[in-house]
Amino acid sequence: MSKTVHFLINQDGTAHKGEDVVVANNNILGFSNDGVVVAKTPDMVKSDLGLIVGSTFTSDVTIGSINEGADISINTSYIDIISAMLTKVYNPTYVAPTLSLSWPGNKTVEIGEAFQQVSAVFNPGRINGVYNGTTKVWEPSTKQADRAGAATEYIIGTYTGSLNYNTPSGFVAAGDNIITGSVIHNAGSTPLNSKGLSTGLSALPGGALNPVTATSITIVGTRKLFYGTRTLTPVLDSAKVRLLPHNSLNPQKGTTFVIDIEPGDVDVVIAYPESIYTEGPISSIIHFSSNMDVQQAFDKTQTVTVQGATSGVAYEAEYRIYKYTPLSPFTQATRYTVTL
Repeated sequence: MSKTVHFLINQDGTAHKGEDVVVANNNILGFSNDGVVVAKTPDMVKSDLGLIVGSTFTSDVTIGSINEGADISINTSYIDIISAMLTKVYNPTYVAPTLSLSWPGNKTVEIGEAFQQVSAVFNPGRINGVYNGTTKVWEPSTKQADRAGAATEYIIGTYTGSLNYNTPSGFVAAGDNIITGSVIHNAGSTPLNSKGLSTGLSALPGGALNPVTATSITIVGTRKLFYGTRTLTPVLDSAKVRLLPHNSLNPQKGTTFVIDIEPGDVDVVIAYPESIYTEGPISSIIHFSSNMDVQQAFDKTQTVTVQGATSGVAYEAEYRIYKYTPLSPFTQATRYTVTL
C-alpha cells in the first residue's frame, strides 16, 4: 500500500492539489461524476471506455472458435472476442488403444499338440495434434500423447498378471480353440485443442472397469494324412502309421500328393481320416510310367485307430488304410500321384 499526492483537474480546467488518495491492489485513479477522486479497477476503466462486455450474452452463430450457443461472459475483452472470431480452434484426432495376440508358427496344427506361448502386444493408441508455438501452426499428425496409460495387468486365457505372455495348459482339441485376452491400463492424458484447452473429451479412464479386449486368436486343431513306402511290413497300428515317412496336415477330399517308390520297397501305404473316406473312396492313384489308375490293386479294407499328436481318447480318430503289397519288392523307381 502507498500514499501519493496528485494534482487534479477541476471541471473548469484549473488545477489544484488533491487530497491524499490511497491507491492499492493495482487500482487506477479516476473521477466520479461529481469530480471526486476514486480508485477504480482495470475492468472498471475498460468498462468506462467501452472495451469489455458489460453483461453476459449467448452467441447465436458459429464463427471462428466461437460456437453457436457459447456464453460470452461479462468483462470479456472485445479484443479477445475479435481474436476468437478470427482464430479457428483445432481439435485432436484419436487412435483407439488395441491389444493383439500372437502365436508362433501356423495356427492350424494337429489335434493333440500342446499349446504354445501366446504373446500380447498392447498399443496405447494416440492423441494426434499439436500446436507449434514457433511456427504458429497446428500439426495434426504430430503425437500429442498416448490415448491410454501404461499397461498394468494382462489377462490371457486363464492367466492374470503383469507378464504379457502365457502358455495355455492342455492340448489342442479338434476344431476351433479360441484364446482371448485383455489388458488393464492406467488412465490416459486429457486431450487438448490448439488453444491448449480441454476439448471436452475426458482422458481415457483406466482400471479394471475399462479393459482393452483383444481380438481373440483361434488355433484350429485338425488331422494329418500319413503316407509313404516301407522296407518291412509289420502290422499297421497307430504307432506304425505315424512312423510312415510322409505326412500332410489338414487333408481334404481332393487333396493331391505324390509317393516316390524306390527299388527294395515292399509296400505302399496311405492312411487318412475315415471321415474323408465316408465322402467317397480315393479318386485316383495314377502310376507314373503307364499313366493308369492303379487303385484297384490297393487293399482298402483295414481301419486303424490313430492317436493325435498326444495320446488319449479325446485326440484319436479312425483312419482308412490303403495298402499295396506286390508279390516281390519293387525293382524299379516309380511314382504314384494320389488324389483323395
